[in-house]
Amino acid sequence: MRLRFASILLLLLSGVLVAPALADPTLYTNGPINGNIGAYSFTGAFGWEMANSFVLGTTSTVTGFSIGAFVLPGDQPSTVTWEIVSGGPDWLGGTVLASGNATFSNQYWGQGLSYYDVYTSTVSGMNVANLNGGTYWLELVNGATLTPGNSIYWDENAGNSLAEQGQRGRDGGPVLSESFTIYGNTGSSTTPEPSSILLFGSVILGVAGVLRLKLF
Repeated sequence: MRLRFASILLLLLSGVLVAPALADPTLYTNGPINGNIGAYSFTGAFGWEMANSFVLGTTSTVTGFSIGAFVLPGDQPSTVTWEIVSGGPDWLGGTVLASGNATFSNQYWGQGLSYYDVYTSTVSGMNVANLNGGTYWLELVNGATLTPGNSIYWDENAGNSLAEQGQRGRDGGPVLSESFTIYGNTGSSTTPEPSSILLFGSVILGVAGVLRLKLF
């Protein structure tokens, strides 16, 4: 009986330690995937890049985003380089606040214009902290698919965002905006104090000691 109790308690503690976090709230959305208006390339092989503005109402931490992505039938979005920029796209003088390389996770949306496959493609694991309320830009470059050399396009839905397309740092001009959602948390981001971490560790060690006494 003691062994069973100890095993259950340890499993519960392990679950607390490794339980996945719930999906973060939506900070901004430019509307759903349309699929039938058009799409703009951010394919790395051809030097295309895309940027869309978004607005944060208060101090926030951006943890991820999703877009509508067009690819050739049977293909899938693969990887992308993302940037969070202030003051406009970086090729128009904007300031890059954070950037990273990411792998898309994909959910099939359906068939879009010209029989392209359309996916809801999501990037998670970002940690762009303490962005004050205001306007920023999500910039995508070096987009790739599972088939090297194939193009990837950002679904156009003519939402409220401002949007620009460039190629290898040259301005291609404003375009109708794309479908995307920004995820994250509001409020300032803080790191747990070392004393709190030590206290939690002490509790775990104490429980382990009690279980050892009961078991042996």
